[in-house]
Amino acid sequence: MTSEFETKVARLRAFCQGNGYEGVLLRRRTNFAWLTCGHNSTVERCSDYGVADLLVTMDGCFILASEIERYRMMDEELGGLGFELVTFPWGGGALQASLDRLRAGRRMAADAFLPGFEPREADLADLRGSLTPEEIARARTTARLSAANFERVCREIVPGMTEHEVAGRLSAESVSAGGDAPVVLVAFDDRMVKYRHPVPTGKRLEQRALIVRCSQQQGIIVSISRIVSFGEPGAEFRRRYAACARVNGEFIQATRPGAVVSDIFAKGVAAYAAVGYPDEWKLHHQGGAMGYACRDYIADATCRKVVQDNQIFGWNPSIAGTKLEDTILVSRQGQEILTEMPDWPRIEVQVNGRTMSCPDVLVR
Repeated sequence: MTSEFETKVARLRAFCQGNGYEGVLLRRRTNFAWLTCGHNSTVERCSDYGVADLLVTMDGCFILASEIERYRMMDEELGGLGFELVTFPWGGGALQASLDRLRAGRRMAADAFLPGFEPREADLADLRGSLTPEEIARARTTARLSAANFERVCREIVPGMTEHEVAGRLSAESVSAGGDAPVVLVAFDDRMVKYRHPVPTGKRLEQRALIVRCSQQQGIIVSISRIVSFGEPGAEFRRRYAACARVNGEFIQATRPGAVVSDIFAKGVAAYAAVGYPDEWKLHHQGGAMGYACRDYIADATCRKVVQDNQIFGWNPSIAGTKLEDTILVSRQGQEILTEMPDWPRIEVQVNGRTMSCPDVLVR
């Protein structure tokens, strides 16, 4: 049986053959995690690039690491995968010199802009889209852990806490589980209505909280958005939330292998109009494909990407203070809600004659 790593190397070599390349260089943290089956090249989280690079040619696989990183990479990240180590002194252009020696004038692609390599990041990201069986298993585990500790935080917060405190708990849960939290957003009360990307502040919770997190484990990222209310929300809020849930259901139902993403987006926009909020989609993006990045691409009216079998998506519709988001696995068998929380309250909506269950507001 072909291993996950072998499957991915074969995809890269097929890409090279189909495009006239003799190798491909992967510098981005997302692609490092993908090719190494969930391992990590991250030291500096504010950079798109890790501290080691991977080069796959038609007859070899190489890891390029400085003297700073070589031992940890081989001991803790790449054991058993069969990469040949190419090491160099840190600084002084030594990486480029090593790459030039390996490339030896041959035509090669890369996921970054580097002298001698042709940048093909978007095309290489597409190779990550269809998850292998091993990745699906990791995605389910990551989602289950994330959903459980996310719900725990939602059930433990109390009025008087600051947004910073809640964000800290969300981040700590991810890190304590051996992962990371690349996105944490928290908004209380009036900030939920004002801001679609609410970076946490020192504001204290009074009645209502919007909580958002992208969490990462073994390379795979899952995203969740939920609302917690202390006391029953008013009728107008309930109406907006039900409308948002209906739009969420439309996005999920339309996401099937072979579907063109711009067509899915159009159905979501039509759903906003059908529930009485025709312009709300203009105030925030609606999500898109994901996996090793929080979003591999954002869906819009121009996106001609095609949904792949066994691909992960995260849709995040929002209407004036309301938002829903789960991570779904899309396959020929249908849509699997990876981040479902069995004990979270549910709301039922009608989508194209079908009853769908979506997360409701958690009233405490």
